[in-house]
Amino acid sequence: MQDEGLAIINVLTPQVAWVSGKGNVQITVGGTLQEPVAQGIANFENATVRARAFPEPLTALTGRVRFEGDRIRVEGIRGQLSQGEIVAQGIIPLSVPFAAGDADAATPLTVNLDKLALNLRGLYRGNAVGQVQATGTALRPQLSGNIELYEGEVFLPGVGDATQLVSAPAAETPAPATSSPATPAPSALPAFEVGLNDLRLNLGRRIQVTSQPILSFQATGGLTVNGTLRIFALQARSG
Repeated sequence: MQDEGLAIINVLTPQVAWVSGKGNVQITVGGTLQEPVAQGIANFENATVRARAFPEPLTALTGRVRFEGDRIRVEGIRGQLSQGEIVAQGIIPLSVPFAAGDADAATPLTVNLDKLALNLRGLYRGNAVGQVQATGTALRPQLSGNIELYEGEVFLPGVGDATQLVSAPAAETPAPATSSPATPAPSALPAFEVGLNDLRLNLGRRIQVTSQPILSFQATGGLTVNGTLRIFALQARSG
């Protein structure tokens, strides 16, 4: 498949949506919706995709991804995001985490962030550089690493607040109960969720920390972030 036929990526990894560009995909998909497996390769050239982990599309995307059973091997993916650049390299399972002692666990998917201008609603608005490792699985990644924030604003959640990913779909209104027999729901892909595992945020120059409606102050030092992009906990640490 070439170019617009690459929309099959939306089915295999629904957290990533193909928008446009050039590429070539040769993939055989098997397994189940809960535990998919794939074999093949995907090449990208000046492509645009939307990833649910980011608020804006990735553009000028180039590089190669190999699918080997339950493994996704990212080989030098490079793209533009929010006026900066992202470079990704490494391995992440599709749906089943690495077993203890698995050799591939030594090469986790690593993403380098260079001069990004981010607008993550309810989390952060401003600039960022750093490196993030994605462990877990492609359907439920766990992010760790170090990111420096500068010239921006960090938003702390209030009591009972749930910080939501910008591009997460809205929850559906449940249907009213009826007296007719229940029909089993068809199998579906597991819900996509981004976990935060001791992700260290270093507060650089001109960072404002805000917790509405009572707190707003300049800050230095750092924060350690745990939880998910829907609900997360922050632990302050001195600089």
